[in-house]
Amino acid sequence: MQQSHDLNEALIFVSIVEAGSMTAAAERLGMQKSTVSRRLSAMEQRIGVRLLQRSTRKNVLTEIGEGHYQRCRQIVQAFKEAENILQTHKEEPSGKLNVVVPIEVGQLFFARFLGAFVQRWPKVSLNVELSNRRIDFREEDIDLALGLQPPNDQNLVCRQIKASPSRLVASPRYVQARQIRHPSDITAMNCIAMNSAHMEHQFDWIFTRKQESVSVDVNSNLSFNNITAVREATIAGAGIALLPELIVEKSLQQKELLLLLPEWSLPDRYIYAIYPPRHFMPLALRTLLDEISADIQNSEHGYPGTIQHEQTRTK
Repeated sequence: MQQSHDLNEALIFVSIVEAGSMTAAAERLGMQKSTVSRRLSAMEQRIGVRLLQRSTRKNVLTEIGEGHYQRCRQIVQAFKEAENILQTHKEEPSGKLNVVVPIEVGQLFFARFLGAFVQRWPKVSLNVELSNRRIDFREEDIDLALGLQPPNDQNLVCRQIKASPSRLVASPRYVQARQIRHPSDITAMNCIAMNSAHMEHQFDWIFTRKQESVSVDVNSNLSFNNITAVREATIAGAGIALLPELIVEKSLQQKELLLLLPEWSLPDRYIYAIYPPRHFMPLALRTLLDEISADIQNSEHGYPGTIQHEQTRTK
């Protein structure tokens, strides 16, 4: 019985460190803050050392606490992997997954896809954060992050999924008095760029046509960290933009935007599924990854949530 208490204390301690506060850890664990605080104090009293220096602003690991945290983290991870092994023997995915998705991609496409996913698999619970921030998998309890760039950390697993072709667009008013016949003409134009931690080389556009390749360093007096905002500023006539096809499809149909240089190809936009390496992947996570990939590959445009699945599971 004491060993069970010790394991629960290890889980609470790890959650406090990774969540950054007692309050956040309590929310993550579904417990009262007073219970979390009491269990940590009991753990420190039992082993006879202080693990965390508390303050009203944040908790800081002591030197002894840092070493204990690393060991407890390994224990908790081993316990989760043991449960994952059992999950692989189930026919139906179940359990909770914490997922991070870029804001605009989540709002426009993934929210619909994930809503359908939990209807197909009602025993799966998804906690989804829409954010463009960089994820620290070592410090956060994140099962999956979807990004627009591969991670810098080579220890993470990165699965590349084709997303959408890129399109060069501008408003009719902007191009009315301007001639754009070749990519080199863009250097004299104003371009609206993406400025995001997830996306690199947004001021260097590469065009290809048969054996010809042209790299253009664009000039921009307006940049956003949101794809939708780039589209809206382009419709307003602020300049030329390079955007995923699905983002601009309706605007092209409604003549709010015009397609420029259609005979030239531009690099496709990709979504990357990023997650920590595991000995045994939970069935729920594997199912989510497989369905995201299948949905994107089978979609007409290349983003999830744009096709209907033949079968929706309800139980």
